[in-house]
Order: sequence, then C-alpha cells, then structure tokens
Amino acid sequence: MSTTQNGKAFEKICEMLPSEISVPLKNLPEKTKEYAEEIRIRKDFPIYITVGKQNFNTDIHTGGEVVEKTFTCLCGGAPYSHVGEIEQGFITTKEGYRIGLGGTAIIKEGKVQFFKNITSLNIRIPKSVAGAADGFFKHYCGGSALIYGPPGSGKTTILKDIIARLDKRVAVIDTRRELFCSNSPMADYLLDVGKADGIAMALKSLFPQVIVFDEIFTKEEAQGVLQGFHCGVPVITTAHACTKDDLYCRPAIKMLIENGAIKYLYRCEDFRGEA
Repeated sequence: MSTTQNGKAFEKICEMLPSEISVPLKNLPEKTKEYAEEIRIRKDFPIYITVGKQNFNTDIHTGGEVVEKTFTCLCGGAPYSHVGEIEQGFITTKEGYRIGLGGTAIIKEGKVQFFKNITSLNIRIPKSVAGAADGFFKHYCGGSALIYGPPGSGKTTILKDIIARLDKRVAVIDTRRELFCSNSPMADYLLDVGKADGIAMALKSLFPQVIVFDEIFTKEEAQGVLQGFHCGVPVITTAHACTKDDLYCRPAIKMLIENGAIKYLYRCEDFRGEA
C-alpha cells in the first residue's frame, strides 16, 4: 500500500475501477504510482501511465466492454447524471478526479449532448505539492495575475498551493472540482458552477478579497473577471499558452490585459526550481 499522498490518490482511483484493471494497476511499482499524472485507457490497447512527459506501457490490455464498464463505474453507475460535464468532453467523480473522454459524440442542434461508444478515458491524478507556488509568491505583489503554460506544465498544482497559502478571503470557482485544498482555511468553494456565474455569485454573497479559478477560456468568463476588477476584487487564474504572444492571440485574454484587469503574467516554467 502506498504511503505518499500521490500514491494514495492513485490507489483511490483504482478502487473506483473494475477489478479487471484495478488489480493489475495496484500491483504496479510504488514509484510509478507515486509519480503518475495520468492513467490512459484505450479500447483494445494497453493502458499507459503518464509520468512527466513520458508515457509508459503497463501491458494491461482493455477491450471495448471493459472501457464502457470503467466509464460507468467512474460515473458512479449513473452516466446520465453527468450530462452537463459529458457534453464538454469530461466527467468528474465525486472525489474530484477528472476524466477526459474519447468516443462518438451525439450532436443535437449543433451541440454535443452526450457520448456513445466510449473508446478512451484519460484519468488525471491531481497532485498537491507543498511549495509549488514558492516561485509565484517570490514575485507576486498583489493584484490580478494569470499563470500560463502548455497543458501538463503544473498550472493547477501551483494554483492549489496558492489557495492554501493566501492569507486573504478567497473565493474559489471550482467548475471541475480540481482545486479543493483541505488545508485552506480562508477559502470558500463554489463547486460545479460555471466560472462566469461563479464570479458573479462570489461578488454578491461571499465578499472575497481574491477570486481564484482555473483556465480562462470564454468572453463570458472574461466579462466576469472585468466585473470583479471594477468591484476592486483581483483574480488569480491560468491559461493554456506557451508564450505571451499566444495570450495576445486570444481575444478574451487580450481584452483583460489591455483593460488592466490582468496585471501580472507569469510563465509556469519560470517557477521551476525557485524556492
């Protein structure tokens, strides 16, 4: 049995899976379980474990029936209770683990309604790393900040450590249940709510000093950030981008920067190794 926090998260995920794959996954080396970031399950192919930028073949093979069974298990036996998430291409377990979906989309009126014939599942293993935000706090002087980097660069891990360490009233808009920190006594969480709506709710009822959420995408979310800015409440958020030029190519983020609603831009990679 794993003794580290990340190893325990891996084994907790295994407990949600059907025995056909949970048993062999639990028997993987302890180091693999401790450092695993993703479990990738694909129909008729072996399961791969992602560690850093490398993908390791476990030689655990899965057929179509096992993939569908795994999907149902991760949905708690009720896939249709996750419709709002599935139409966005993922599900979140009640424990807060996010699973990306691959399969055939069911389209109605131009929008994804559901997925059938699930062919792949990407289970992300959230990590809590004490000190992950050391570099951020070394540079941060207050105000709105955006941390950017490519997928898998550690933005969410840094954000969780920021939440745990801020000594202000924090409203966390946790749309996909990825940001919860049990050691954050100053944080109020709005779970499963959209970011734009969550920002509005927080401003009206929680009276935060800082609003935190992960991954800004849409103009509606940007308008929520702008509303908070005009109310004097800064945000700390993230975005997928490799360079500052990439950020300026995204209209919603460009608008926030140009309006002064985002004051600081931090590249995730620049924090590595700082203490």
